[in-house]
Amino acid sequence: MNATTSTSHIDLTELEEKVLRNIVGSEYQDCDPTDYAYMTTHEIYSFSATNESKSLRGALGSCIKKGLAGAGEPYEGEPTCFITEHGLRALSLI
Repeated sequence: MNATTSTSHIDLTELEEKVLRNIVGSEYQDCDPTDYAYMTTHEIYSFSATNESKSLRGALGSCIKKGLAGAGEPYEGEPTCFITEHGLRALSLI
């Protein structure tokens, strides 16, 4: 069963929404919590978005395919990701 919510006319599964909220709320977002423009250019460790959960890793991949998140360059051997403007709109943050 895959629950979805409609957010700003963008359908998100609960897991996709959780991943996007994890990116925005990550401890690695070293900015004001409402500095959304910065978040679209700032990469965080992917494990921070997925909490090492296989289900959330799959949801992150789905968010990347939908253009809601992006895959960044690895940092110190760890994969990174970031939220896109489309992802922020999906969460109704902009």
